[in-house]
Amino acid sequence: MRQLIWFQRDLRLNDHAPIHHALATEHSCLFAYFHDPQLTQGEANQAWLAASLEKLQQSLKSKGADLLISDGSFKNHFEDVLNRYQITEVLYHFEQGEPYYTLQQQALEVCKQLKVKLTPFDQAWLSPESILTQQGKPYGVYTPFSKKVFSLLDEVPKAEGAANWSNLKTIDLEPSDANIPASLARIKNTQWAKRLLSHWQMGEQAAWQQANNFLTDSIHHYPKQRDFPSIMGTSQLSIHLHFGEISSVAILEACRNAITSRPADSEAIHAFIRQLIWREFARYLLFFNPDLQTQAYQAKFNQLSWPAPDEQVTAWQTGHTGVPIIDAGMRQLWQTGWMHNRVRMLVASWLTKNLNQHWLVGQQWFEHTLLDADIANNVMGWQWVAGCGVDAAPYFRLFNPVVQSEKFDPQGHYIRKWMPELAPLPNHLIHAPWEAASIIKQQFPALAAQYPLHDPNLKQSRLEHQQRVQTLKMMTLT
Repeated sequence: MRQLIWFQRDLRLNDHAPIHHALATEHSCLFAYFHDPQLTQGEANQAWLAASLEKLQQSLKSKGADLLISDGSFKNHFEDVLNRYQITEVLYHFEQGEPYYTLQQQALEVCKQLKVKLTPFDQAWLSPESILTQQGKPYGVYTPFSKKVFSLLDEVPKAEGAANWSNLKTIDLEPSDANIPASLARIKNTQWAKRLLSHWQMGEQAAWQQANNFLTDSIHHYPKQRDFPSIMGTSQLSIHLHFGEISSVAILEACRNAITSRPADSEAIHAFIRQLIWREFARYLLFFNPDLQTQAYQAKFNQLSWPAPDEQVTAWQTGHTGVPIIDAGMRQLWQTGWMHNRVRMLVASWLTKNLNQHWLVGQQWFEHTLLDADIANNVMGWQWVAGCGVDAAPYFRLFNPVVQSEKFDPQGHYIRKWMPELAPLPNHLIHAPWEAASIIKQQFPALAAQYPLHDPNLKQSRLEHQQRVQTLKMMTLT
C-alpha cells in the first residue's frame, strides 16, 4: 500500500494519529498539504500557515521525509496527486466547519471515484455523542457541559506522543511538489504579515516551548492575571492550537501531569483546563449545529434586520471609534494578529450592541485579521456576546467600555501601549477622553489633532439597544 497523510490544521508530527497509524503499518508514506485559495481562511491565517508549513517541512526532512504542498483547486490537485503517486489510502484528522467540510467532502468524492481508502481520525477529547444530557440531547449551556466533561476526563485518550520514525518508508517527491505556494508566499511577504509574524514563533517546537513555559512559570498567577490585558497572563497557546502545532489532548495531559507534580498549583491549572473545555464546547456546538457559521443558534435572531456596515464599522476596524479600550484592542489585533480575550468581548459588544451591527460583520473581520481565527471558537464567541448563541450573555446586556477599562486597565498601561497618542493623558482622563475634550484640546493639541474626541454617547446607544430588546421580546418565530 501507498499511504498519503493529509495535513489540514494539524501541522505537527507528535500526537498525530494518522502519522502513528501510517508508520505502524510500515507502508510507503507521502505527506501532503493542499492549499486552495478559494477554500481557505483569512489573510492573517494564511501568513502564519506559510511559515508553519515551512517549519513542518523542515521537521519532516529531519525525519528523512518531505512535504508535498499543492496550490490550486483542491479537488483537481487531490485527484492528480492520488493518481501520480499511486496512493491507495488517505489518512487525515477530521476538521470542523467551513472550508474544511467542503474539502473533506471533495476528498470523499475523489476517493470513492478512484477506489482509494479514506480514513479519518478525530481530535476531540471525547466523542460528542458521549456527552449528552439525561434526556439524551446535546448540551446548550457551558456549565453543565463542563461538569460532564470534568467527570469524564479519565476517559480522554492519552496523547500519542512521538511516532516510531524508524519504520518510515518514503515516496519520493517530484521537486516541483515541495514548494510553498506562490499565493501564500505573496501574503507572507507583505509588510502587514511581516509585522504580525514578528511578534510570534511558529511551529511545533515553539508551541511546546510556550506550553512548558506557561505551565512551569506562569500558571500559578493565571486565575488572577488572565483578565488584565496589560499583563501577559494568558497561555498564548491559542494560535498554536488553532494550527494544530500542538494538540489539545497533549496540553490536557501536560496539565494533569503538572497537577500531580505540583499539587499547590492544582486550582490554577483547573482554571486553565476550564478554558480548554470552552474550546471543546465550541467544537461540540458546531458538530451538532453545522450551520452556526452563518445562522444564529437562537433562530429568532435570524429574523432581525440589520443596517449595512458604514463608516462607524470602518472606525471600529481601524481603531478610531474614540473609545480608547475599544481602539486599543482593534489596533493590537491589526498589529499582532491577536487580541486579549477580555478585550475581544468588549469590541464585540461595541460592534453588535452599541453600533447595532450584525455579528457576522465582526466574525468576518476577525476571520481576516486574527491569527487564531479558529472556526468554532470565533463563531461561538461572536454569538455569545451578541446574545444569539448558546449559553449567551443576555441580549439586553452590553458591556460599558469605560467601566471595563477602569476595572481591567486601571493605570491605562494597555491603552498607552497600543494608543501612543494617548500616552500623555493622566489616568483619570485616559478611559473617557471625550469627557474632558475642551481641556485636552487646550493642553494636548497634537493629541486632539490625531484622535477623535467626540462624545460616543454611550447612554443613547444603550437606550437604542434596550428598545431593540423590547422589539425582540415581542417577536415570535414565523
